[in-house]
Order: sequence, then structure tokens, then C-alpha cells
Amino acid sequence: MSQFSFNMFDHPIPRAFQNRFSTQYRCYSVSMLAGPNDRSDVEKGGKIIMPPSALDQLSKITFIRNSRPQPRKTIEDEDSEFIAFSGEGQSLRKKGGRKP
Repeated sequence: MSQFSFNMFDHPIPRAFQNRFSTQYRCYSVSMLAGPNDRSDVEKGGKIIMPPSALDQLSKITFIRNSRPQPRKTIEDEDSEFIAFSGEGQSLRKKGGRKP
């Protein structure tokens, strides 16, 4: 039996970086929601509408870093909260320290 073997899953990436989370979402204003009844509570601010699958992913992250490419602004916290920036269809990147 040979001493040398090839394992395609044995990569040199440090374990600390293997569980990193990074994804990107598009942010739209409340006017993009279906009807006026859907907007009444949301227009007061402080709310984010997203699919349950995305919310589930974000709720499992232990550390969140929020940033937007322009202008260069970053918010860091441990409670998975972020501020919605102005602008239609602007991208928002979510990066977390570790996935469970």
C-alpha cells in the first residue's frame, strides 16, 4: 500500500474559516409590497421583510457584520440587527463569524 493518497476533501483551509457565512440581499422600499394593507405597520420603521428561509439562516449566526459597498459604512453587532439604508435595490452584504 502506498504512503501517498489523494483526498479531495482534505483542503488546507484553516478550520476557523470553513464555517464562514457570507450572502447578499437586495433592499427595497415599502412601496414594493403587494397592497396598502400590507404597508401600514411596516411604514413606521424598524422592520425588515424577508423570506423565512433567510431569517432562519441569519438567526443561527453568532456574529454579524453589515456593510454596503457605497457609501462605505459598516455596522457591527451581536444581535443580528441592522439599519436599512436608503435607495432602491441597493445591496446589503451579511457576513457572520460562524455557522452552527
